[in-house]
Amino acid sequence: RPTVVRARELPPPPPRMDALCASFSAKAAVSSCRGVVSLRAARNAAAPAPPARLQVSAKQASPLSTKKRIRQDAKKRVENKSKVSEARTYIKKSFAGFSAASFFADAERLAEAQTSMDKSFQKIDKLVKHNLMHKNTAARRKARLSRARAAAAEAVAAGPASE
Repeated sequence: RPTVVRARELPPPPPRMDALCASFSAKAAVSSCRGVVSLRAARNAAAPAPPARLQVSAKQASPLSTKKRIRQDAKKRVENKSKVSEARTYIKKSFAGFSAASFFADAERLAEAQTSMDKSFQKIDKLVKHNLMHKNTAARRKARLSRARAAAAEAVAAGPASE
């Protein structure tokens, strides 16, 4: 005898998620199923204001200078993470642009990816300057971008593939 399996209803998303989804604009792509929110929607959402001052609790009796250093480090960590993330985004955007340019053999897309690559190089160099990325890592990433650009330029020069 066949077994009847009923589709289980998904639990409603947490109440926080409903409030978060309501705060997004109508254009944002939001899927509140199981509390999943797209990155585009998260970017469009207003970021909560950081606390006026971080509360520091030390395990031992610490001088005020140590507590201040902990606060400064926490603030810098957020800034540094943002800078690294921004560079990574430009790098991914460049690779995607070169891939599209080579697939469609489109010179216009190649030019857009080239401007994105120039921006990525600036970001990478700045990360090295501020000691957020090792110089060898930066050189490797720049070399990979350059190889991707050369491959895309070669594909664009060859023209669209005929079938």
